[in-house]
This record gives sequence, structure tokens and C-alpha cells, in this order.
Amino acid sequence: MNEKSSLFVVAVIALIIKNGKLLIMKRSPNKKASPNIWETLSGRLHPNENPYEGLLREIKEESGLEVTLEKTPFDVYTTRYLKQPMIALVFEAKHLSGEVNLSEEHSEFQWASINEFEKKTTLKRLLKSVKKLAHKIDN
Repeated sequence: MNEKSSLFVVAVIALIIKNGKLLIMKRSPNKKASPNIWETLSGRLHPNENPYEGLLREIKEESGLEVTLEKTPFDVYTTRYLKQPMIALVFEAKHLSGEVNLSEEHSEFQWASINEFEKKTTLKRLLKSVKKLAHKIDN
């Protein structure tokens, strides 16, 4: 096994809640990994980047929103990014201000209930994380 294939990609995920709804986003059709799927806001960390700071950067880049972000992840899981193993750190966030301003990484967004997200996403492990916040998100 070559060294690169054994390294983990680290992703940070924000479950942004506004008035009992979750921000979900549809990946752009030109994304190399999982185009056109519905997810929550997420991104990969830069080398030596702090996960909290990296997620704040991703939120700004991908949505333009101002949020309060919990300091520590409430869920962690492993998955794959293309062919590399990936660790996903899931954080809870509350919308403070601003309207969603999509970047080129997403083609659509919606403030959704859990049921609406469940009908749209194919990311079962992410859905499991979302359901952990069911007491804060409308069904």
C-alpha cells in the first residue's frame, strides 16, 4: 500500500439549524465526488488546520452565513472520499444572520425537516448524525 492511500482525509460537517429547520445543500453536478447528492454543509481540512476554524472557513465559503458553532464535534464517523479513507467530524451550528449565498460547490439549498432530508439524501451515515439532533430539528 502506498503512503498516500493509507492517509485519512479529514472532513468537517456543520448541521446548521434555523427555526427548527436544517440547512441542506445539493452538490454541484461538476463535483468529482458525489455530484448531485443532497448533504449538509461540509468540507475538507487544509493541512494543519484546526477543525473548528476550518469549519468556520467552510461555512463562510459555501454559504456566507454567520453562525454560532459548538466547540467540539457531537459525532464522528469514518467513510470514504473517492478512494481514500475519511474521518468526518460533525458539529452543531445555529444560524445567527445572513441569507444563503451558494458557492460553485452547490446548485441548490433548502431549510428542511428531518423527513425532507431523509427523502432527498443517499448519505445514510450523515442522516444518522442528523437524527441525533432530532430534538432540535422539525420532523
